[in-house]
Amino acid sequence: FATASLGGVFPLAQRVSDVASGLLTFALPGAPQIRLLWFRPEMIQTVSWGGDPAKPVATLPGDRLRPRHSFALWREEVRLRSRPWTTSNLEAADELQRHAIEVDLQRRFLSEQRAVQARDEVLAVVSHDLRNPLASILIEATVMLETTLPDHERRDSLESIRRSAAHMKSLADDLLDLKSIEAQGFALHLQSVEIRGLVADAVQIASPLAQARRITFVVELIDTLRLEADSERILQVLSNLLGNAIKFTPEGGKITVRGERRGDDFSVA
Repeated sequence: FATASLGGVFPLAQRVSDVASGLLTFALPGAPQIRLLWFRPEMIQTVSWGGDPAKPVATLPGDRLRPRHSFALWREEVRLRSRPWTTSNLEAADELQRHAIEVDLQRRFLSEQRAVQARDEVLAVVSHDLRNPLASILIEATVMLETTLPDHERRDSLESIRRSAAHMKSLADDLLDLKSIEAQGFALHLQSVEIRGLVADAVQIASPLAQARRITFVVELIDTLRLEADSERILQVLSNLLGNAIKFTPEGGKITVRGERRGDDFSVA
């Protein structure tokens, strides 16, 4: 849209005619809509007339027109208009709009590529992370089926299965969180959690894998405190660390889980 007399189509613009008597604008692609606007200031012009054009016209008998009595030069001041937009101006604006559309299409294409890459990375990570709790469930279920356990051991096995299944559900929920995948991240659900409980949960989930290889866990928590954290995310990290430790520890070995405060941080290794 272009006009050299904005006040004529939008009367409120007459108040700012000194900076916005002319307007050239077009919309950029995307939502919400954004527009580029160029303004031109008022250019006051003086038009010279051969006589006052507003003066009544005299007539002769018989309705014949006659010249005005005076052709003295008469000047009129024209306001509320800017310098007109040229064909070159309009063509340049049109070219700029086409370029903006091309840039937007390229940006959307790259964004979609990043979303697909992020999705593939999440699928790979979650597929890897699902293996440990799934293996724990299979081991515990097999032990319960093949042996007769005392009630307290049966309860421990059932609790281990429950925790592993809950961890798997959390990982599966991540796969369904498409908005998080597109944003290349996950939403954090912060809450007050106790470090000792998180470590104990991670050790219990990993215990069936360790027992299958006769690996012993030793937990040393020098400090115990509460933190604002996403318990599921921290549990996922701890489970990965223990799973890797079990994988690379010789059969019959020992894994030590040590936690201590370091300044404002809490370190688990």
